[in-house]
Formats: sequence, structure tokens, C-alpha cells
Amino acid sequence: MNIVLYGNDQSRMKQNLEQVKKRLNVSNIVYMDTKTNEFKEVLWELDSVSIFDEQKMIVLDHCSFLSGEDETNYDLEQLTKRKDANVYFVCLCYSPKLSKKKSANKKFLQTVSSNNLIPCMALDEKNKRSYIQDYCKRIGLYMETDALNWFCTRVGMDTMRIESELDKLYLYSSHIYLKDVEALVCAEPLQNVFKMVDALKDRNALRILAYYRNFRQTGMAPTAINALLAGQMRFLFQVKILMESGYSQDDIVQKCKAHPYRVQLTMKESKKHTCEELLNLLDQFSALDQNFKTGKQDMDQGFEQFVFDMLIENKKEG
Repeated sequence: MNIVLYGNDQSRMKQNLEQVKKRLNVSNIVYMDTKTNEFKEVLWELDSVSIFDEQKMIVLDHCSFLSGEDETNYDLEQLTKRKDANVYFVCLCYSPKLSKKKSANKKFLQTVSSNNLIPCMALDEKNKRSYIQDYCKRIGLYMETDALNWFCTRVGMDTMRIESELDKLYLYSSHIYLKDVEALVCAEPLQNVFKMVDALKDRNALRILAYYRNFRQTGMAPTAINALLAGQMRFLFQVKILMESGYSQDDIVQKCKAHPYRVQLTMKESKKHTCEELLNLLDQFSALDQNFKTGKQDMDQGFEQFVFDMLIENKKEG
């Protein structure tokens, strides 16, 4: 049996692979990778028979031969010929689309039943809410509307984390209120991002450093913190421009394709900043990001140096 997991969300792919393993209940699992295993090794593993006549699962990673950008020398026709009922052949393809241009690809995908062709797409603002609601239905969890809004805007996009937080809520109660999610869910640091943007605007170096170190303690990488801040400032700037152009909240939601609650929070926050301030902050973070990417600065040291330079500058001005 052939099974294909494809998409651009590796976290979701890991989840779905675990579900497949659980569903098929196979203990004999062989992990292989097109980047490290030659094609003949994969064929040998597919053709080898267990002396105990037990079912076997072969998980093959980086199956780019199923996408439009094949980085392997694998012969898909040879794989299509293998039809051992005792072997589950699982392909992991990190592409949002599977290519059917080549006849070999088309023939192989025809051997995969629809329920074994599993998409693993990254969540976005549009489909995250429905994903959360579907999972809540599946586990029997009901969330009040204000609690769901709070959860959607703060939990982030990682599906493993979303499900973990929902499972935790269900263990607490099958009916969740706003006060419950506020007390139990470790929120993605959106509110702290707002506070950090405020501190940047006020050039409050010590407060910036405190928030930065708090983010680092949660396990966030410096580049992720930088990207999170820059992304939020870009969104603030975009919302600010639209507000000044006369757009309503509903118009901004449609224009930005963002969750209404996130837009509501950002509209409120944007009133504290001018467009010039936000552009200046974006320029600073762009320069810092470039230094990270070119290796000119150690990530932690680079960010802290950025803050200390601000502190020295403030003292000179004072």
C-alpha cells in the first residue's frame, strides 16, 4: 500500500504521520531518506521479506520526485511495480502540490487511494479558525465565542501546539470560558510584541531587553523574535495607512485577509504610533536582520548590542 503525505507544514506532517502509524498499528518501521539512501537501497528494503511474515512500514523522506522539482535519481516506475500487501510505503513530500506532468508520477499517484493522499498545508488566518473548531468538535470541546476569539489570535500557527493547548483545555473542562483560556493557555506573545513595539518607539532600552530575554526563555530564536517584531510592525503600518485612508474595520479585514479580532487589536494599537515611527523601526530591524543573515553578528549578541547602542544614545541625548 502506498501512502503520500505532502505539503509545506512539517509540524502537521509529523502529526499526520503519527496518526497513520497509529491507524495501521505497525511495529516494524524503517526510516529512509532520498538524500542519504540510494535508490537501490530503497528497492532492496521494499523487496525484502520478514522471516516472521509481519507487516512492515517504510517511511521515505524528501520525496521530491513527486513534486515539480525532482532532486533525486529515483525511478518512479520501479516503485509503482512494487505491490506487496505486507508493505506500507509512506512518501513524505515537502511541496504544496504534487506533479502529474510526467506519466510515471501520474501512474504512481494512481496507486494511492484518496484517503491515503494526505495534505499537510500550513495554516493561515483564513483556515486556522475552522481547523480549531473542527478539532474541538472531534474531541468534544465547546468554547464560548470570546474564548475562541482570544485563543485564535494568540495561539499561533503551529498545529502541534494548537492541538496540545486544546487537549489541555479539554482535560480541564469540556466547556471553556474566556477566563479559562486566559488562565490556562500560554499565549503566543502578541501582546508582548505590542508592548515591545511601544518600548522601541519610546526608546526604552531596558524594557526592550527585558521583553527580548523573556521571549528567549520561551525558546524563540533571535531571528524568530526579529521576524515577529518586524512582521507585527509591518501589519501595524499597513493597518495605520488603511485607517488614514478611511477604511473601516470590516474593509481592513477583507483587504489584509486577517482575523477580525487581530485587526481590532491592531487598529487600537496603531493609534499610538505615527507612520514615520513605524517606518523608522522597520528600517532598524531590516538592518539587524541583514547582519544576522550575513553572519556579521552573533544573533543574541547582535540584538543585545542593538539595545545597548540605543541606551548609550539615550544617555548622550539626555
